Amino acid sequence: MSKPKKTAPGTWRIQLKVRGLRDAATFPTAREANEWGMKRTLELKAAATGGKAGAKLMGEAKAINDALKTLSATLPSLPRQIIGSE
Repeated sequence: MSKPKKTAPGTWRIQLKVRGLRDAATFPTAREANEWGMKRTLELKAAATGGKAGAKLMGEAKAINDALKTLSATLPSLPRQIIGSE
């Protein structure tokens, strides 16, 4: 995976190339760029090996993961057993 590079306006740009597929994005922080890079690398690998089905599966997994993070941040008072980590 590539490392983010600081741009002139102070944002961070990351460019990826995975198995011939390319993508790039710009973020306010290097941490956000790294997180996106790791997730996007997995999506590009899935797309390269599994075609549209692989990319769709990775997109759905990301959506579920994001929803769980939002839920756990919103409802920190819920007991861990309800969420599923006993």
